[in-house]
Amino acid sequence: MPDVLSGVPAAIFGAIRPKLAVLTTPNSEFNFHFGPDFEGFRHWDHKFEWTRQEFADWCAGVLDAYPDYDVRFDGVGYVGDRRNGPCSQIAVFERRDFMERVRNGETVEPPADAVLERYRLIGDYSEDLDGAFTAETLHRWTIPRKPAETRSPDELAHDEIMYYARQMAYDSQEWAEDREARIPLQTIMDFDRVRELGRSINDLRYVLTFH
Repeated sequence: MPDVLSGVPAAIFGAIRPKLAVLTTPNSEFNFHFGPDFEGFRHWDHKFEWTRQEFADWCAGVLDAYPDYDVRFDGVGYVGDRRNGPCSQIAVFERRDFMERVRNGETVEPPADAVLERYRLIGDYSEDLDGAFTAETLHRWTIPRKPAETRSPDELAHDEIMYYARQMAYDSQEWAEDREARIPLQTIMDFDRVRELGRSINDLRYVLTFH
């Protein structure tokens, strides 16, 4: 298992313990459709890409560690005869005590004026997808507003630059060879979030020097 995933099961299923968790990951078997010359991963920020069996094995390990969950699999982006599976694979983890409450009708009732429609996974359909994207409301949550920004403009700029610098460094050949990775500042300025700061390259050099 990649090191980047070592703490994920404990964080999600041990600490947060959601009633429902939907995890997606690229299906490396699907990369066959990108042509005979395709190599590596689909995107520079991917740390790994699993086959369907590798994903299933990882999910089985989650169930071994957290037996109060069940899992079912689905996917999106099928091509042709589907022998290579979907472009992206999906694992839906369901906490058993919650699903038992759902089956017993003990979940929170939606408001009287709620529009109730039923939802099924895309995998339940064949070529006919009529009605595939309807849903039955079981719960409603009010998401708090994003807290007000407390960082100064220079602090915000510094954090954005360092975020993208780290992402690009981790994916670099130098990093893979345990060498110092050098990321041009001009390259980082190509990211939308950095451009939106409205800062010149000299301003950003100043920020990196004094923060």
